[in-house]
Amino acid sequence: MNRNSIALIYLLVSLPALTKPVLADSYGINLIIDVSKDMNVTGYTLYVSVGSQGYGNVPWNASNPDMMRLDIIDQNGGILSSYGFIPDFYLLSDPPQELNETAALLVLPYGKGERYAKVYYNGSEKLSLDLQSELCNNNSKCDNFENYYSCPRDCSVCAKDDICASVSFDGCCDPDCPDRLDMDCSCPNRVCEEWESQKFCPKDCPSGGNDSYCDGLKDGKCDPDCNRREDIDCTCPDGTCQLFESRDTCPQDCPLERNAPALPGGIWIYLIAASGIVVAIILVLIKKSRPRKSYDWKSLIKK
Repeated sequence: MNRNSIALIYLLVSLPALTKPVLADSYGINLIIDVSKDMNVTGYTLYVSVGSQGYGNVPWNASNPDMMRLDIIDQNGGILSSYGFIPDFYLLSDPPQELNETAALLVLPYGKGERYAKVYYNGSEKLSLDLQSELCNNNSKCDNFENYYSCPRDCSVCAKDDICASVSFDGCCDPDCPDRLDMDCSCPNRVCEEWESQKFCPKDCPSGGNDSYCDGLKDGKCDPDCNRREDIDCTCPDGTCQLFESRDTCPQDCPLERNAPALPGGIWIYLIAASGIVVAIILVLIKKSRPRKSYDWKSLIKK
């Protein structure tokens, strides 16, 4: 089993432990260490990514003889942190398969003053890394393990750096992104892809097409993604003035003298009856509110 296959298996197994919410602007170093059965480091891969800050790492425990130690060291040689990890040489299969080489994944904080990384086993140094040289040497070339997150001066957002860092509609097609994640790579290409629509790529997906998006434009085309009320082109003209149509939106169906949406004839009868009831109630209230005149009947009789 080659190094890439081992690293991929370890990544898939470790992924659930690494998916924890972090700040959007947090970065972490993903360090994959290849370890042989005799506990020697045979290779490594590292890269900086967004959304990882060292979750899931185990502190170094000197009492465990199977544990390898990783020290993160600053510019002056001071140890910032020490982590421990135990390489697993068994593949989760049925039956389990013993491996001659495996990979260990550690996610380390980035931008916290770290300069070197050293790996030890039983007091013997197995790996020494200059993180600054590997991740950002500022030589105007996107090389080593640099990417846009670790060294934007050397690696632009569109650089081939094994990291999908671009976003759609920034005018740059990131070669590391799938087309559906960076639409600049597929729009325009004269094909309305399944992840495109008239809203995001009108050059590939014209109005009125089947693109899972209702554009609702009045252009003489009935959009199959709209219902009758959302696209006037689906009902106008059809010879009937619908409730949602008017003289302004569909003069072919609605008479010119009608400027409001048409209502069924029976509704007008109910409206007139309701109006009469309201007027009658108002008249009764006015009549009751008028003060009554009082008469002096005795004075009237004497007269």
